[in-house]
Amino acid sequence: MVLWGDSHAAHLYPGLQSLQRRTPFRLAEFTGSRCPPLLDLETPTQPYCQDVNRHVLDELPKLKPQTVVMAARWRLYDHDLDKLRRTVDEVRRATDARVVVVGPVPHWNARLPRVLFAYFRQHPRQPLPSRMLFGLEGYVWDFDREVREQVERTGVEYLSAMDALCTPRDGCLTKVPEGSDGLTAWDEAHLTASGSIHLIAQLAPRILPAAR
Repeated sequence: MVLWGDSHAAHLYPGLQSLQRRTPFRLAEFTGSRCPPLLDLETPTQPYCQDVNRHVLDELPKLKPQTVVMAARWRLYDHDLDKLRRTVDEVRRATDARVVVVGPVPHWNARLPRVLFAYFRQHPRQPLPSRMLFGLEGYVWDFDREVREQVERTGVEYLSAMDALCTPRDGCLTKVPEGSDGLTAWDEAHLTASGSIHLIAQLAPRILPAAR
């Protein structure tokens, strides 16, 4: 398996490592901050990003992965999602691997620990919820659908992190039993190791069919 993308791909790594312990597979990670798996995207703050992406394409025929997992903080590149099709086409030229795209994770209006503290201050007699709408950015539902539509136009598989972690009625998970972190995110959106392990466990049957 090849994991490719920015920090929102990197935060999937602990979950994939955990999955490896149940279903052994090789795992190569190509991730960089603010460097999405999108070709021909201008990234002035990361001048070597496109060199990295071209390197990934060069490595795919050598690594011979069965699955390429692409993920990013897609909201930062929402005006450039049309570049996803060209990128997928290049991946398909380099390898016959399955390509799966992981969609956006929940986005809170502050660091999740602060959101929970704010909830506690407003509801001092209630236990902290393990799932909530409080503090959740409202755009996340529509944006998940937008990314799904873009991905499905390319013909590759879309894995919705929102479907795995949230429901429109009850909101998104704030804490999970897996791992040692407890909370699902350490800032507004990046998953903790616990959150990563939980998410990948939910996606495992689709991200790695052998894990069924």
